[in-house]
This record gives sequence, structure tokens and C-alpha cells, in this order.
Amino acid sequence: MHKDSRLYRRLLKIASIPSVSPSSEGENKATQALYDELAQTDYFRKNPEDIKLLPLEGDRLKRHFLFGMVRAQKPTSETVVLLGHMDVVSVEMFGSLREFAFSPEEYTSRLDSTSLGEDGAKDLLSGKWLFGRGVADMKSGVCGAMELLMETAEDPSSTEVNLAVLFVPDEENNSLGMLSAAPFLAKLQDEGLSFRCCIDTEPTFATGEDAKPTVYLGSLGKINPFFYCVGVKAHAGEYYDGFSVGPTMARIALAIDGNPSLSDELDGTMYPPYAALKVDDMRDEYSATIMSRCAMAFSYLTSTKMPPEIMAELKSIAQESLDRSIEEHERAKKAYREQNGMALSPSCLSGAVYSVKEIMDLAESRGIVPVISEEGDERARGMETVSRLVDDLEMEGPLVVVGFLPPWYPHRSNMADIEGDPEVKEAASKLREKAVEQGLEMDIRTMFEGVSDLSYCGFTGTPEEARAFEDNMPGGRAIYSFPTDELLKLAIPILNFGPVGKDAHKRSERLYLPFYLDHYVNLLRYLVKSI
Repeated sequence: MHKDSRLYRRLLKIASIPSVSPSSEGENKATQALYDELAQTDYFRKNPEDIKLLPLEGDRLKRHFLFGMVRAQKPTSETVVLLGHMDVVSVEMFGSLREFAFSPEEYTSRLDSTSLGEDGAKDLLSGKWLFGRGVADMKSGVCGAMELLMETAEDPSSTEVNLAVLFVPDEENNSLGMLSAAPFLAKLQDEGLSFRCCIDTEPTFATGEDAKPTVYLGSLGKINPFFYCVGVKAHAGEYYDGFSVGPTMARIALAIDGNPSLSDELDGTMYPPYAALKVDDMRDEYSATIMSRCAMAFSYLTSTKMPPEIMAELKSIAQESLDRSIEEHERAKKAYREQNGMALSPSCLSGAVYSVKEIMDLAESRGIVPVISEEGDERARGMETVSRLVDDLEMEGPLVVVGFLPPWYPHRSNMADIEGDPEVKEAASKLREKAVEQGLEMDIRTMFEGVSDLSYCGFTGTPEEARAFEDNMPGGRAIYSFPTDELLKLAIPILNFGPVGKDAHKRSERLYLPFYLDHYVNLLRYLVKSI
């Protein structure tokens, strides 16, 4: 290992910057540090137009992304982009060692192996792993991409393609960095650049003793559906005079939460199912009324399904759950009244399910303009928008509104017949052969199974599929701007090839140094040349 290398020194420097997302100071400081290093090179002194710090669109924190490109000595439009994010997650879980979380060497030296579990303890005692926030996810990948760009800047004749880096903030939050960068890439494409590939440098997350690097041919998508249930108000002591949303929401949760039969599949692999993220009764204070409103949000990883298919599936589940809840409510009400010798009242409950687009269209037809909060979490603002629309439209329950909350990461794979995909797959195979020559094992997998900013290197679905998300997101672009038009222009082939790490987002996050320092940049260089 070469701990005296420029690569390692850069990693320690960039890792020392607490760029927790979202934060203006930390994220901008990390991006500025890399910009300054590039700007001091002879190449970028002579070609200042090829390095840019650009502001994120509509970002209240005034953050920036960095784009730097070394042009091949022989003029060409062919360009390979190396991608990475500068932000990290919080360090609250680091406990008493929190102050050392951004000092990887000191943090590693202070860790107690007995607090890490068997695998973590073994790695710590081996001396081959560097612990600390961001060392794996993903400042090591960013610093590796920087190293390759710096080497190329020192000798532009060494490359036959233009080599660019794109470093963005906010990936751990809403990916506002890459959402802002996508229109910039589309503009460069319109100006004549041809993007041969975008290589993300997200790490491979090893398990157990397996520290094997992996090349990923695609990236899973993620979408966040929600259900907003409306019942009928009543005092808890007069339960059957109203309609509680509890049973409906419970049935929806039981139908989809963790249900593998609804999991998306690709190439023989089943991906994780719907996962409940949050439940909210939409009340700020105690009340003795039954729960007449409730919202529940889910996360769903996709490999093939697009928003229209997901919406149809979830509306069907919501309708069945609502109908069964009404039937059970009426049966229970009848039994209760009979037991107490009370007169039976005729049933008048019927349930309806709407998409967000349907209630937005209804509001528009009545001249109602939704009031959208300007501050706060994007998801909370979306739910508030739905709640206000239901009130403004004087909609009466029982009903369910189904929609999507930000962010949306469309899935990307090399199975969409994009020009350049076959060459990218072949390059991945050549890289594995090269790794074997160096005595390494390497996997090739269909999908990177953590979401990534590769989702925004182009949209491979139809315009209607993309707009089905926008149309069913409450608040629309006033809350979350999805660059549909620009992504429909882009069709950049993608790969993910990064260092090897473990335990992202945990206090035991760590980087495998032997592969990183001895092999990673050389293999990354070979991959670029092979594309």
C-alpha cells in the first residue's frame, strides 16, 4: 500500500471536511477544495473554460456542483464522465467518537474492536481498513476520479477521449446536485459533446471476508408512493357514527409492506419490496375524535416498473382495502347495535380512490389553485398540499388519494437498447479480465442495488411514463423540479465502478485500502480506455 501517495493524502483532506447533507458550508467547502486543486494545474490555468463551479437550481443553501474536463490532444467530441457525490450522512451515531468521525486515521486508531462486532473487529485488527465517515461513501471514489483526471491533465496525449469529472452535492438527500447537473449535460450535448459513458464511482459494499470489487451495469430506481386516507369524523365514544381510516391504512400496509410478490424483477433477480417509511395522522394535538385522516409513505425499488404501472397497481390495492374496510365496518356496526338493542340505520358509506392527478384536474376544473407551503421538508409540503386540496374540494370520505413523493430515481440498465450499451458491457468484461491478470477477483452485476445519481443520465422510458410521476406528485415543480425534458434528451450509457467498502451510513463505515491504493485508479484508467 502507498499511504504516502497523492491519492491517499487527498482522501484524508477531503474526508476531513464535514460535508453532511444538507449543509451549505460543508458541501461547498468540499467542492471548492477539489476545484482549487484542479485550478492550480497547468492544464486548467491554460484552459479555464474547462472547469466550472455551477450553482444548483433553486437551492436555498446556495450549493454548487463541479465540472472539469480535460480534452484529448486530438480533438474529439467523444467524452467519458466520472461521477461522484461530495456529501455524506450525519455522524450522530458515532457517539463519544463523533468529534473524530472526519479524521479517519485518528478515528481508526481510537476505535475499540469490541464495539464493532466480529466482522468489524477483524477488519480493524487487520490494519487493512480505514474507518470514518465518507471514506467509503463516497469520497474515496471521488478522490480516485480526481487522481485520474489530474494524471490526464498532466499528459492530455494519454487519452483518446475527453475525460470529465462531475462532482455533486445532496445525493444523500434529494439529489438536487445531479438534478441540476442533468440540464447542464444536456446543454453540453446540444453544443456537440458526445457522452460515451458515465462511470459512477460509488463503492462496492462487501460482506464478511469478501472484499471483491464489482462492476455494475445499471442502477436500481426508487420511487416513493403514498396513500392519503380520509374517513368520517366522529367522537371516539360514537365510533360507528364515523369511519376510522385505521383499518384501511392497516390493510394497505399489510398488502404491500414487505410483500415479495410485488417486488420488481430483472434478469432473474428479485429486488427488495415496498417498505413503509412513515405514518402521519395529520394532527398536531391530542383529540378524542377517531382518526379521520392518515397518510402513509413507502419506498419502492424498481428495475422495470414505471409510474403508470405502479399507480394502477396501488390504486387497485387501495380500492380493495377501502372496500373491505367499509364492509367490515358495516358488519361490526350491525353486531354492535344488535347487541345493545339499538335500531339499525341504513348503510350509506361508499369508498372512492383517486390519483393526485385526478384531484388536481378536479381542482383546475373548479378554478381552485392549490396553496403550497414555501418552507419545510418536500414530502411534508406535498402531503399538506393534498390535505388542503381535499378541504378546498370539500371531498368527503371514505376515500383514498394515491400519489408519489420526491425524490424519484428512475432505474437505468444496459438492457434498454441505448446506443453504446454493447460497448460498455464489453468494456466491463475487459476490466474483469484485467483484474484477473492482477490477481484479483471481480464481479459483474446487472444493477447497483443502492440508488445512485446514474438515474439522471437520461430517461429510457416514454414521455408519458415520466410525466405520470410529475402529474401525481402533489405541488409539482413548486416543490420538486424533475428535469423531464432534459432527461429525455440524454441517453448516456452508464457503469458503476468504485472502491471496496463496508457499512455505509454506520459508525463502522470503512474502506479497503489494499485495493484502493494499489489497484483502483489503474483499473479505472483501463476501464476508460476500454470504452
